[in-house]
Amino acid sequence: MPTGYTSDLYDGKSVAFEDFVLGCARAFGAWVHQRDEGAGNPRAREISNYTVNNLAEAKQKLKSWLKANDDDKYDMWRDYADATEKRNSVYLADVATRNIRFQAMLDKVEQWSPPDGLENLQNFMREQLSYDIDKKPYVSEVIDYDEWLDTKDRGVRDSVKYARERYDAEVESSKKSNEFTADLYASLGLTYKE
Repeated sequence: MPTGYTSDLYDGKSVAFEDFVLGCARAFGAWVHQRDEGAGNPRAREISNYTVNNLAEAKQKLKSWLKANDDDKYDMWRDYADATEKRNSVYLADVATRNIRFQAMLDKVEQWSPPDGLENLQNFMREQLSYDIDKKPYVSEVIDYDEWLDTKDRGVRDSVKYARERYDAEVESSKKSNEFTADLYASLGLTYKE
């Protein structure tokens, strides 16, 4: 049975050695990002738009953060605190409503007198409902302004650092991928155009 790499040979088509090598090379790390593309020469690997945009966005957020004055930052904290309290309130209301439904069903299970041999079914139903009754719902703690300020500052700075590291890693990976491609082409006596 032919593979995607050998199907042309299997079907009796003429395949140049160089084309077979370039096709098979798509299964390797340097070209794996192009493995599902049609025939043709692999293109040079470039830094993804996502990585470029991620770094630009992180830098912009840091720039905005550094430009913000104390009043702006306090307003941001207040927005965070209000949103957290609202989210907690909505969540607790949902939990209470859900617990009422589960408890009502649990009460019915407890009142049910199963026929002989089905006590295990009643126990199973009791266990299932007991698992889902939320006795200690988790709510997010609103951190005080100073802690939030430190966390936010560290977060925007770390975002730039992380985005820069990802960008640099992708630059290095692209460089190695393109070197692999150039070396492969040279080994086949072909000219590689980036």
